[in-house]
Amino acid sequence: MSSLLKYKTLRQLRIPVWPWRKLNPKHTAWMAKEVRRAKKKVTKPLVPRPPKTPTFYGMTLLRILKTVYGPSNTSTFVNLFSKAKKTSVPSLQAFLQLLEMRLDVILYRARFATSYLQLHQWIAHGKVCVNGQVVTTKGRLLSPGDVVSIHPQAVSSVEESMRTFWAHAPLSQPTPTTFCPRRKLVRREAFVRDQSGRLVKTLLHASTLKTKKNKVSSLWWKPTHLEINYQTLHLVVLWHPQTLVLPTILKSTHLKAAVAR
Repeated sequence: MSSLLKYKTLRQLRIPVWPWRKLNPKHTAWMAKEVRRAKKKVTKPLVPRPPKTPTFYGMTLLRILKTVYGPSNTSTFVNLFSKAKKTSVPSLQAFLQLLEMRLDVILYRARFATSYLQLHQWIAHGKVCVNGQVVTTKGRLLSPGDVVSIHPQAVSSVEESMRTFWAHAPLSQPTPTTFCPRRKLVRREAFVRDQSGRLVKTLLHASTLKTKKNKVSSLWWKPTHLEINYQTLHLVVLWHPQTLVLPTILKSTHLKAAVAR
């Protein structure tokens, strides 16, 4: 979790990549100071600054994708964009749908792990099965009807990791369509372990929703295109995702400048 909540990427991209991670007063003052310093610094007042090229915006968008969808090679996005152009759906929409159908992204949306690095380690060690067969390729594209499960020998370790995270971060409501960072969190349900070890649904008080880790659930919404069973650690892919929650607006022109070949 700590690797995801770093300020470095947020400061450099200047967008809320993780809406639950807000700048504290110290970082806010530092950023305001840097902005004032940049405005006062005049190098060539008579020479206008050249406009930013589409390649600049494309590389920025590529970095955002690598931040939101985990560390991946540029060739991965290039290959997915080439497949997206062959479909009848708009290229940007088809590209994002293919990204969401990756094995690691689906497991991350299902909250089986708190980071992509943890998921990549599980997949590389053979802890994830697709249709009953062990898969060691993190970028495998799934299809509607595929069943993803955790290997029986790794269920205990995965449950321990999920139990540690769920003890601090409640699950969000099942079918949200929009995300508003200024929204008040008054009523929220969570899954916790009872004395017998079973997962039960409970209602959290509003005062318990003000911690930093609890704000993670505001973005980790339950996907509607997946049928998830947290008792058996199984999930079924129902259809391609129709609704996505992203931290910024993506433009197809910038995407083409970054990954089009």
